[in-house]
Amino acid sequence: MAISFQKTDVKASSFGLPPKGPYFAKIVTAEYKLPKEQGKNPYINVSFEIYDNLKQKKGMIFDMLSTSNHALCQHRMGRFMTALGLDGKEFGSYADICKVIVERKLGFFITLDTSDYVKNNPDKARMIVDSRDDGIYYSVAEIANYMPETNTKEKTEPTEVSNDSAPFDTDDDF
Repeated sequence: MAISFQKTDVKASSFGLPPKGPYFAKIVTAEYKLPKEQGKNPYINVSFEIYDNLKQKKGMIFDMLSTSNHALCQHRMGRFMTALGLDGKEFGSYADICKVIVERKLGFFITLDTSDYVKNNPDKARMIVDSRDDGIYYSVAEIANYMPETNTKEKTEPTEVSNDSAPFDTDDDF
């Protein structure tokens, strides 16, 4: 069968990035990875489906959680585990964590990636988990307090909402 490079009537889909802000997320995959470069730390690759306050899927976000002893990496890992309702002490390894977190739900703020990679490759624009936010990762109940429909204040001043208004279960054990 020959491949045709003739013009067709099929139009490219309109791809758009979700706006920055708070999102509910469901973990789709989690993989413990060893780095390709010697001397680098292992990491957990996580992919999330993200949802707005109306339960509408808004896309996918990918994040890497380093196992480094660097303060920011430790803070991120701690917030991640806390948001999932896990303390980490019950796991023997990071690979064990990956086995139990798929399908779990949490929340975070996303922002536009402004790294040098994206600046040098503008066609690679992407949204990332906002690590400049002190909380980084939130339980479903916590992030619901920041959702646009329930909060007209800045993200530093959440309003109280009932767990019933969150699109996902808000119990610790989903």
